[in-house]
Amino acid sequence: KGAAPGDGWLACAYRFTEEKVFLDMLADGIELLESERLYDESILMLRLLLDFPLYRPQKRGHFWDRMALDLEHLGLKADALCVCESVLAAEGPTLRRSARVRLERRLRRLHTPPRRWSTPPTGLQLSVAPCETLKGQKVSSGAKLRGTKSEWHCTDAEGPCTVEQLVLADYARRGWKGTHCEGGLVKAMFALFMWEVLFDGSVPHVFQTRFQSA
Repeated sequence: KGAAPGDGWLACAYRFTEEKVFLDMLADGIELLESERLYDESILMLRLLLDFPLYRPQKRGHFWDRMALDLEHLGLKADALCVCESVLAAEGPTLRRSARVRLERRLRRLHTPPRRWSTPPTGLQLSVAPCETLKGQKVSSGAKLRGTKSEWHCTDAEGPCTVEQLVLADYARRGWKGTHCEGGLVKAMFALFMWEVLFDGSVPHVFQTRFQSA
């Protein structure tokens, strides 16, 4: 459990172990538990995942943040604050920047009397991103089903549209052309520009199977 890789052991081969498969199943079940508001069970699963340092180390910050959120749902804000403080103190520099930002924001929000009387510690200094607010009219269709997207009135389309289409239509009126692809274009451009680095076969143990030759 959580053992460091020994001599000759490749960290990239960890994904093929029974431990990794089992933990993947637990991780997939956490979202289901949270959707059913079974926060006690979700916290137990998160603690189990975090006991294995080899399991998705890049997502440890996300798991800690989910645990703090679940504790807040249970009304245990003092415990959620303790989680944020201990994680940022012990693992802060090793966390992904996005997860660290979320934990620090949660810490500042919870770091208030009577839980804490001191000034919250300062961490990452983030520049303020430009913000633009668009207004639209939402389609009223009764109770919204869980997992379905909200619908909006769009003058440039027949019938209702999604909020992404509403934003694209607004920018199109200003002369811009956009697409809703969840960052796919940026990822594709990164892969093309970094192709020689990503597929550098001279690095030992990068390619593990013949299927990676594609």
